[in-house]
Amino acid sequence: MIKAGVIVAGAVAVYAVFVGILYVTQDSFLYHPTRRGSETAELTALFPEMKEVSYFLPSGEKLYAWYRPAKKGKKTVIYFHGNAYNVEHHGLRQPVKMLYEKGYGILLPEYRGYGDLKGKPSQSSMEEDAETAVKYLNGQGMRNKDIVLYGHSMGTYLSVYTSAKRGQEEAFAGVVLEAPFYSAESVGERYFFNLVPVKHLLKNKYPSYRYIKEINTRLMIAHGKKDKIVPFEEGWQLYNEASEPKTFFATEKAGHNDLSDYGFADAMAEWLAGK
Repeated sequence: MIKAGVIVAGAVAVYAVFVGILYVTQDSFLYHPTRRGSETAELTALFPEMKEVSYFLPSGEKLYAWYRPAKKGKKTVIYFHGNAYNVEHHGLRQPVKMLYEKGYGILLPEYRGYGDLKGKPSQSSMEEDAETAVKYLNGQGMRNKDIVLYGHSMGTYLSVYTSAKRGQEEAFAGVVLEAPFYSAESVGERYFFNLVPVKHLLKNKYPSYRYIKEINTRLMIAHGKKDKIVPFEEGWQLYNEASEPKTFFATEKAGHNDLSDYGFADAMAEWLAGK
């Protein structure tokens, strides 16, 4: 008969191996980049005024984005996309179509490790990529007060972080967070029911909660209650810790990627117009 101690030791060993595998392979769970493909032609066909632009990191490494300058009297929106696919894929989403049709300026920056850019994505590299996108517009003579930071999913962290880091001297025109998370750590703990020491395993924690109170401009958060990727509670918790003025758009039916099917794009259009 197997002794209880042997069973416990075996279970502990299996658990340790499982945790070790999670640590080593965590980037494959967090990032799902794709190279540029047919979406590029679709994007240029759908948005003929959108052009590819290049700018550089302090290291001299080149980044790129898709850009359409704003029509007269409109703000420019920097759209930070989520952790999967590439920027062209996300550029085809309904919120971007709405912004284009209504004449807003649009900058769709790509991250290192995605599309045609070399490197590996990480929290620090994405933070630098996001700040460099703002610097590009500033270099075009655009002030922060004419820029709205928009993020979807993982991109919401970049909007929060960038607003906090680059919006203190001059606030941005607004921040929009679509399906945001409190932190990657918080989402991980929900996924693993607190059975895995996510806090100690995660190399990239994307702590939106750390910066949310530093946002000193208008804020709009949107979340669907059927979101199975980032639970609704994550966005609601982030909203509760944010400062005024703030708006929360919620819907019972939407998941992670279809908020615009249930009124979000229209609500954002009204919010951007100050209604």
